[in-house]
Amino acid sequence: MLLAGILIGCGGGATDAGSTTFVVATTTPVTTTSAATEPITTTLNPLPIAITGYGDFSGVDYADVDRFLVMRLTVQCMQDHGFPVTLIPPGDGIDFAAVPLDQNLLAQRYLDACRAGLNLPPGRSYTPEELRELYRIWVEEVIPCLEDLGYTAPELPTEDYVAENYYLDPYDPYGNVPVFKLNEAYAACPLHPSPWIIAP
Repeated sequence: MLLAGILIGCGGGATDAGSTTFVVATTTPVTTTSAATEPITTTLNPLPIAITGYGDFSGVDYADVDRFLVMRLTVQCMQDHGFPVTLIPPGDGIDFAAVPLDQNLLAQRYLDACRAGLNLPPGRSYTPEELRELYRIWVEEVIPCLEDLGYTAPELPTEDYVAENYYLDPYDPYGNVPVFKLNEAYAACPLHPSPWIIAP
């Protein structure tokens, strides 16, 4: 299972070289051995099971998976296990710059474990037709619902722009919702009916 994510300055301070795109394969699941309030452990043995409790996408079609939600859940999982990672705006990447160099391998293992625990479907890109349907859902359902909750969605590009450039310039209608209110916003204004199970 492959997921694309942007990782900036993996290990150490910010880099002037810009960002690098990595494709992360979730191949070796790992379980947690430390809590967010404890120092990060440096051991990689043993390598047990996936970290669960952050969401379950079992049985969800790939086209129905919101990659912004996946990134948010992954970041929450990593942070809860002591890694100082953050979302890269608009929310489709994870910044590992604050992770110490000697923790890079361990951070990668936890990233794999957090993603494995989500039970994500095999990856593929949205088709242009699926992107146009996604756009329609944003315009007709999600954005009006968010406005009813008092949020203003980020400026929406044109449908043609989204269909042609979604993977170069992604859009997230939930982008202005505070992180601590996301589960509430997703529950009230779902992207579309789906069997997502989101941890409270």
